[in-house]
Amino acid sequence: MNKVNPSEVLKQVSDVIPENCRENIIIIGSLAASAAYSSDKKVMAVQTKDISCLIRPHAKAAKKGSAIAALFKEEWKELAGRAGKGLRMLLQSPDDLEEAHYTCRYGLLSSYPVSEDDLREVGERLLGDAVKMLEDQVS
Repeated sequence: MNKVNPSEVLKQVSDVIPENCRENIIIIGSLAASAAYSSDKKVMAVQTKDISCLIRPHAKAAKKGSAIAALFKEEWKELAGRAGKGLRMLLQSPDDLEEAHYTCRYGLLSSYPVSEDDLREVGERLLGDAVKMLEDQVS
């Protein structure tokens, strides 16, 4: 596990995303969690291999599909149509949810205790707030 400054990593990510798309992208996952619970100057251990993000359920993004369409010009409809598949499968499988909880509790979010109920609630909210908007765009 490497020690990084989460804010600096997020700045690097921001620099490669087209400026007109930034307001509609929300960084989620271990990097976002570590940034939320650290100061701008704090360097901390983050166990991650990628940066997870989602498109904000924002009226402009929903109306035009602007951020996802700009980032994935040719395949955005296919990606949007299957955005929630893995999350739904995880929420429907007690074994998979337990494994995800273990990964968060002892790895990704080890400094912030999370329960299985917390994970389930956040997953259901993510499906309702963001994934449904994407699915509605392609149906």
